Amino acid sequence: MKLLFIKKKYSPFGGAEVYLNQVLKEFQNKIQVHLLTTSWTGLSEVKVHKIPVKKFFLSDIMIAFRVRSYLKEHFRGKNM
Repeated sequence: MKLLFIKKKYSPFGGAEVYLNQVLKEFQNKIQVHLLTTSWTGLSEVKVHKIPVKKFFLSDIMIAFRVRSYLKEHFRGKNM
């Protein structure tokens, strides 16, 4: 089984990041785990896929488009 999480970016003080880190650590020894993000640190057993996004006022919209494109290009019809 493989699992992909998508999280915009990492903040060491963010509640979602702390929670997601715990979830990823729990799953990483049981199944293949991937994380799609613009930035993340501290994960060794998780395959991190970084999507480049420049910071500007429409960055959230651009991230959504980049995630969509990345998924189509790298995961469509592929057995990771």
